[in-house]
Parts: sequence; C-alpha cells; structure tokens
Amino acid sequence: SDDTCAGVFLVRSGTLRVYMLSEDGKDLTLFRLNPGDVCILSASCVLKMIRFEVLIEAETDCRILVINAGFFSELAERNVWVENISYKIAAERF
Repeated sequence: SDDTCAGVFLVRSGTLRVYMLSEDGKDLTLFRLNPGDVCILSASCVLKMIRFEVLIEAETDCRILVINAGFFSELAERNVWVENISYKIAAERF
C-alpha cells in the first residue's frame, strides 16, 4: 500500500464525506459515512476490481478506527469471506 491507501475505516462518531474529483476538477460527492458505517473504498488499493480513487473529508469531528491496508490485504487474500464482504460493502454504495 502507499500513502494514498489509508485502510478500512470504521466510523465511531461524526460524519465523513466520500467524494471524487471529476475530470474538470469539480467535487462529486459519492456518499456520506455516519457512526456504524464501514468504508472499504478508503482501502481501494487492496481491492483489485476497484480502479478509481476516492477522497474522504471529515464534515464534523470524527472518531474512526482504521484497519491498516496491508493487514487488510493479507486478511482478504487468506479469507474469501473477508474479500467477498468487502466487495459487497463497496457495491452497496453504488
């Protein structure tokens, strides 16, 4: 993983906005994360089928737990259930 691949976010409190930049540089909000939500796209470098980068910003003060991208990648490679639920969570957002 690199510096742009944060890992999997588990939101404990607050609100995060997940967005991407259009080709002309405009923000395109994809969705918001609230307490109890999981963000797999913050570890998109781990998921081979995801070919785009998202940006995440805190809209309020937040507490999040982060599962390291390297650890998560290893876990997903060794456990098909983890890999499957990761894609399911990502797909539910679109």
